[in-house]
Amino acid sequence: MATSDSLNYRGVALLHPKYKYTRVLPTSGSSTTLDGSNSEITFDISSRVINLSRSVLTFTMTIPAPGVDRFNWVYETMSAISRIRFSTEGGQDLVSLNYLSEYLYTVLPREMKMSNFLTNDATDRLYPSNSLVAANPKSVGGAGDVNYVEPRYLAVGGNNTATTVQVRFPLKYIVNTLFGIDKDLYFKETMKLHLTLASTDRVFFTSADAADPTDTPQNPNVAVPITNMNLYLAVESDEDVAKMVQGIVNGQGLHVPFPYVAEKLESSQLGSTQVASVTLSKQNGGTRLQKVYYSAFGNDLKTNRAYDNSNVAGVRVTSFQTKLDDQPLTEFEVRVTDGMDFALQKEYLEGSVLANRSVFQSRWSWVDDFSQLQKNNGEDHLSVPKENLLSGKPLDVQKIYSVESQVAGGAQLRHYLWCVCQRTLSSTKDGVKYLV
Repeated sequence: MATSDSLNYRGVALLHPKYKYTRVLPTSGSSTTLDGSNSEITFDISSRVINLSRSVLTFTMTIPAPGVDRFNWVYETMSAISRIRFSTEGGQDLVSLNYLSEYLYTVLPREMKMSNFLTNDATDRLYPSNSLVAANPKSVGGAGDVNYVEPRYLAVGGNNTATTVQVRFPLKYIVNTLFGIDKDLYFKETMKLHLTLASTDRVFFTSADAADPTDTPQNPNVAVPITNMNLYLAVESDEDVAKMVQGIVNGQGLHVPFPYVAEKLESSQLGSTQVASVTLSKQNGGTRLQKVYYSAFGNDLKTNRAYDNSNVAGVRVTSFQTKLDDQPLTEFEVRVTDGMDFALQKEYLEGSVLANRSVFQSRWSWVDDFSQLQKNNGEDHLSVPKENLLSGKPLDVQKIYSVESQVAGGAQLRHYLWCVCQRTLSSTKDGVKYLV
């Protein structure tokens, strides 16, 4: 017989983690430069019980003054890092994202809850504008659509004034990866966090008007110093919890399901019909395919168009259809011109940062969810953490996901496919690897 909470007097001990933050410096030091060389920064993470999702990456960028009657415009996203890898000492990647800034610009607003978003500020790189729409211009022109709570698209500096950008970026924002699962982990070897720096044209541009980013935009050929780069690592401070996790690893081993993102970029096509596809298997994906995100960016990456996947009213992709193993996932082409895309995605967007159709189409994307874990349909009542559930399409046999898009004007586009697959992390006394 179930007992009402009002009549339940039984005390239950709760075992829970507790963290202290340890500062880890890059192996090459805490200062570097964005200069177009795509240099790599590496952090060595020594063996201890840690929580990656609670850890935070920090640094400061100082963008030089742009010249008389010019203004710096900074993309308000995690733009300074173009690629991220988290690997074993032997080089096996547990996380590998080659298009990190595009992924975060597109996927994070879909996945972040509005309640969390409202507590963010500029250091998080995704935060509310806290302004009327007229004071929140988009990089490609036009104003925002929702007062105060729409994401800030750009930050503008003063006339011929250097711009300082402070970054405090929680690793949990790299969603659908090992960084996004809130669990204590223990690796009996030194792990490597590799960050590849972006070119400066992915970070900022200049214009001749402090109110208009489209007024003669330019990409200055300047170096941008980065200082105070640190990883604040969340280390388990409760000795009993730490010993418990270490005991599991040293005994039967710690085996944890985790999501892994396999990527594909298709950018070589012209014409009114363009097709992007990706072949997935256990070798390049995992045991299961959980979901696929699709977005189309403009192919002009310079000046104010570095993150241009705006598709308001189908200005770029007018309609599309996705398929798995050549079987349509919808019985019809999804129209963007009349908002059908938003109507069909609303159940995945409830409570997210993308508050309405206009905001959604300003950072346009589509998701096919094979796990059904993304829907807000009672997942908070699951008896186990969502990431522990084994869900999705099995990849025992390879699968081909494709999208056929009707493109306005036949323009060349950059079609991104981000495929979230499920793997199993195996951390034992003999080392770390993933199982598929």
